[in-house]
Amino acid sequence: MKRKKKIEARKRSDSRASTNLKSIAERASLSIEIIEGKSLAAKDLGGTSDPFVEIELDGQVYETSVIWKTLNPQWNEKFNLFVSEGISD
Repeated sequence: MKRKKKIEARKRSDSRASTNLKSIAERASLSIEIIEGKSLAAKDLGGTSDPFVEIELDGQVYETSVIWKTLNPQWNEKFNLFVSEGISD
């Protein structure tokens, strides 16, 4: 009886692994590099801003670091997003 349970448990875990691999195979990766901003609008009282960039795709949200008190931020940050088949916007 114990042996049968182990075999069933192994079959379940194998099917989950195969499903996970299939899910990964159906997705592609999108690399995005945020380099800089130029002449951004001043939003703070001191005439500067604290800019950052937010990226959202298919429920994934990423943000760059905040660059304090500048209108010309330099980020040079890279992000890898997963893209599912069927995304059109």
